[in-house]
Amino acid sequence: MDSSEQSATFVPPKDLYKNVEQLLEILKRYGINKSDKHKFPFALLEDKLRCCAAMFSGGEFELTPPFLPSLALDIFEQDLKRIYLSATLQSEIEFIRAFGRVPDVIIEPPFDTAGNGERLILDSKNVEIGFGPEFAKHLVGSRKAIISVHNYRRAEQWSGVARPPKKEEFSKELEEFRSKRSKVGAFILVSRVDGIDLPHDTCRIMIMDGIPSASSLLERYQWERLNKNNVHASRVATRMVQLFGRINRGRNDFGVFLIEGEENRKWFRRKRNLALLPPLLRRQIIIGQQVKKAYEPNTITETEVCNLIDQVLGRDKEWLRYYQNQIKTTELNENQNNQVELSEKVLVEATLSEAKYAAATWNGDFSTAR
Repeated sequence: MDSSEQSATFVPPKDLYKNVEQLLEILKRYGINKSDKHKFPFALLEDKLRCCAAMFSGGEFELTPPFLPSLALDIFEQDLKRIYLSATLQSEIEFIRAFGRVPDVIIEPPFDTAGNGERLILDSKNVEIGFGPEFAKHLVGSRKAIISVHNYRRAEQWSGVARPPKKEEFSKELEEFRSKRSKVGAFILVSRVDGIDLPHDTCRIMIMDGIPSASSLLERYQWERLNKNNVHASRVATRMVQLFGRINRGRNDFGVFLIEGEENRKWFRRKRNLALLPPLLRRQIIIGQQVKKAYEPNTITETEVCNLIDQVLGRDKEWLRYYQNQIKTTELNENQNNQVELSEKVLVEATLSEAKYAAATWNGDFSTAR
């Protein structure tokens, strides 16, 4: 079984604290202190193991600060003016978790000039065979699509359509997919929400299967075992925005996004989650829901979905007229926005406390941490 599908187990902090010398000896015995394959140099953690959280699953062991000690790092202690750039970050919460502070000024363009392109976003509810592998086989026989999944076990379900490349062959196979002259085929992205750009005719269709909910064992434990869905809602929303940007790279770009799976559908239909997304993306999701209503109460057939896709990609005048009218007139629910803003204020205060707690713990000042 792929370790990303197994339960994550949390080591009780008191047990880690008592056995930290033994753990340190084991790590050094196996050369962890000399390895350059880990996310962070071991030297950053060697004297701070008692401040870390330890997690393991069937194939992984993770040792990490439970909260990033950004304010304990020299570079963030310096009183400097800094400019941070982000194309996707909507919430201050994730910014604070990364850098330990609230930005003084946020500069952003209005939603209609934000560099986002045109999107048709459809979920698989009431679609005859859904947007799974059976549908994808037909789709990529005459078109080109990216399939995004959140772990390798999920990717196995798509093996009849495409297989994710091996790590050492990833860049080569991705470049081949980018430059394919024949406009057909599929490429599997496993747990990759950023760093992959497929603009314009490189690829205009994405199937999104599964929520990008956990990038570490600690986060997976919080998500799956502690049900901290609200705590991670802003993080998941940011990753969703990043995913939408893989094949939609500018104001003149356009594409089709197909939401597969009940878990995904529920996430996008929860109003609080939608309120965490940028205004333009929310409008596009609402437009997709309105497009599907035209087919109710009947099930939408595979042929009808493909016709919709071809209308968008073929720049059908009727579709363009409809989209341009709806994107200007679709109203967002202000009550939802206000509720999110109120909960954000509480979470911002809590996250600032996380940052101060993490710095105090990292520096051994446990009474301040408490």
